Amino acid sequence: MSEEKNIMKENNQVNEVEINKENSLVNEVEKTVENVTRKEEYEPSLLASFQDIINAMEEALKKPINEIKEEIDNLKKSFLDSYYNLLEEKKTLFQEENNDEEENKTFHFDFPLKKTFDKLYNQYKNLRTEFALQQEKELAKNLEERKNIIAELKKLVDETVDFGKAFKQFGELKNKWNACGNIPKDKYNLVWNDYHFHVERFFDHLHLDREMRDKEFENNYNKKQAIIQRAKDLLSYEDVQKSIRELQILHKIWKEETGPVAQIHRESLWNDFCEISNEVHEKFNQFRNQIAITERENLIKKLEIIVEINNIDTLKATTHDQWQEITDKAEELKNKFIAVGNVPRNEITPTWNALREAIRRINVDKKNFYKNLKQQYQEAIQKREALIAEAIKNKDNENFEDTTPLFIQLQNDWKELSYIPRKQGEKLWKEFRSVCDYYFNRLNEYRKNQISAEMENFNKKKEYLKEIKSTTFTGNHVEDLDSIKKIIAHWKTLGSVPAQRRHIEAKFNRILDGFFNNLNLSRRENELHKFNNRIAQLIEQKDVNQLNKESKYIYRKIEEIEKDNITIENNSMYIQNSDKENALLKECQKKITKNNEELSIWKEKLEILKSHL
Repeated sequence: MSEEKNIMKENNQVNEVEINKENSLVNEVEKTVENVTRKEEYEPSLLASFQDIINAMEEALKKPINEIKEEIDNLKKSFLDSYYNLLEEKKTLFQEENNDEEENKTFHFDFPLKKTFDKLYNQYKNLRTEFALQQEKELAKNLEERKNIIAELKKLVDETVDFGKAFKQFGELKNKWNACGNIPKDKYNLVWNDYHFHVERFFDHLHLDREMRDKEFENNYNKKQAIIQRAKDLLSYEDVQKSIRELQILHKIWKEETGPVAQIHRESLWNDFCEISNEVHEKFNQFRNQIAITERENLIKKLEIIVEINNIDTLKATTHDQWQEITDKAEELKNKFIAVGNVPRNEITPTWNALREAIRRINVDKKNFYKNLKQQYQEAIQKREALIAEAIKNKDNENFEDTTPLFIQLQNDWKELSYIPRKQGEKLWKEFRSVCDYYFNRLNEYRKNQISAEMENFNKKKEYLKEIKSTTFTGNHVEDLDSIKKIIAHWKTLGSVPAQRRHIEAKFNRILDGFFNNLNLSRRENELHKFNNRIAQLIEQKDVNQLNKESKYIYRKIEEIEKDNITIENNSMYIQNSDKENALLKECQKKITKNNEELSIWKEKLEILKSHL
């Protein structure tokens, strides 16, 4: 009996060590798998569009609810990141097109796909809640079942006399235990240890029926050998993460679904299993180390991208197009940042915060730019409104000669104005164009009527030319001059002619020149009469350009004559000193006299011109 007690004590010690080792190893595996198989929780999934995300959510909701949390969280982050970026773009565009602060407060963005997303996500949350409640009930139910099994097992051990016959009932309890589902984690170790305590008690009593005990030991030995062989197979797996997950399952089977073996085999079997497990872990550690290297490399790439974003010079952006280029560049670098891949877990939040800060700096500068641009827009709008007011003020003016240049200048001023938001720009432009169209339609109608009247005047002047060609004079200087003046006066009463018919004025002037030549007037009188008639015609035709040319020409002639006189006078002073009776001196004095006569005529022409103007 003492030997049997020693065996029982030894078995209990080995089993306790084995349980503690298995618990430690499984916990380590769970932590390792969690670390390596995690997704970068801050990095959104790169899906092509909002609709793609919604389609992916609909498909995910068809799967078991306990398998889709990570997938749904990634889809949610991807959708909301894209949505809030789009919302910010729409708001910025709205503010660009609306300068009114009160109107900016009315911004509203209706996005039907957001409502669809919210509906699907709420459906997911409801399913999660239902699943959690069901799981809680299921765990509680399983806990109660396992406690009942332990109670039955305890009763079996305490009340059984013939353990050989009780072995069948023990097997049934064992099968019920293996078939029972999960229980709350905080109860797991206590319940499992309690169960194995009574299992060990059963086998301790089973020594009375060594044949049956040895058969059970052999059966468990074969199961554990199969587990060891399966663990060896994991070493050939290319998918290291899958091998570590399967190793975790094997440890669970070893712990929960296989019973004890003969004392002689217990330590060797466990050592074999641990040795294989360590090899799988070593391979996994190499894989994890490579991941760590890759993540460090990714961190360097992401930090370089952040530096590149920070180096974007927003101070040089002075136009909408330049800011659009900066925005596109920042978005391109942000997408590049996201596509790089995972970084070390402790660097996820700092790198994303650094990226957000870099993007925020650009957004703040952009916001300030458009805030200042609003003021410029307001000034440009006020200038447009002033041009419209001036156009409205003069649109019914009957003085077309002065008003037409004004409208042309208003249109040129409009072209020089800076850009304003399209919506307001189109509204003001339509108003301005409407006023301009109204005026120029009036001008066109006026010119049509004017051309018709001028053609009638042309025909009258044409007939009058025929009439005055046969004019005869009395030979009396005063009477004939008075007749010419009456002809000129009547010609003026006939009115203006179309521009392309103004050659008739030249014909009239040639006839007048002939009349003046026949009067035997002095050259001075003849010149002044002709000039006075020509200026009167230019004024009647409102030919400002030609009048300006006449004025410049007269001033130039006066200046030339005066300079010529000064030169002659200077030269004559030298001649006087040598010989006062010199013929050259007389010629100079004669030239000065002629120049003075000529100068007198030009000055009188200037006075005539000034009197008309």
